Amino acid sequence: EQAFVRRMDWDGAVAKAERANYLYVVQQNVGGNKLNYFEEQTHSMDVVIDGDDAEVETEIKVGNGVTLPAPRYVAGDSMGFHRPMINVYVPRTARLRSATVAGGTRLDLAAEGTSAWPDPGRPAEHLELGKKVWSATLEIEPLAEASLRYEYRVPSVVRTRGDRYVYRVVIQRQPKVRPEQLRLTLRLPSGAGDVEAHGWKKRDGLLVWERSLRSDRVLEVSWAM
Repeated sequence: EQAFVRRMDWDGAVAKAERANYLYVVQQNVGGNKLNYFEEQTHSMDVVIDGDDAEVETEIKVGNGVTLPAPRYVAGDSMGFHRPMINVYVPRTARLRSATVAGGTRLDLAAEGTSAWPDPGRPAEHLELGKKVWSATLEIEPLAEASLRYEYRVPSVVRTRGDRYVYRVVIQRQPKVRPEQLRLTLRLPSGAGDVEAHGWKKRDGLLVWERSLRSDRVLEVSWAM
């Protein structure tokens, strides 16, 4: 059984992702209901290469698709309000610039009266298995959506391979009834040429990668200057 869980990528293992950018979004339904079966979750990650560093904007958007009335075993006692606690795993070296919530309501209280969002622009933060984790809990009314956006810088994420520069990103996904949707954009430095980007598309001066996340991914782009 353990081997089957590992083969299906259900074990929740956190990849090492050395000298690479990294994103893993893990959600817990803390609303005492089954509304996570009705949600749509979309991630977007916009990256600009700046020297050896990456300037990143990551947004997690969650839609509450439940319609009322709904049986209590689905809606619980929350009157159809979905309460996802969203944990965003990024490289340990990531330096947060800002954190914002749009739509929905941010719930700040955690267990025993502690704050889940200690400062106006900074969520709760902890380290786990070599990754930095930012946590926030949202409340989303029926047939509405809310988003959580982080802006941060990841230093020394670009490496060299011979005479080429390489950007690598490791994406992990949480198994869900409805798979997460992911959109990545990458802006290379001015003067980058001879670009190799398998699976990416060129659009408006950017490299774009869009997929339904049904498995973990390791993406790589290389270029010459």
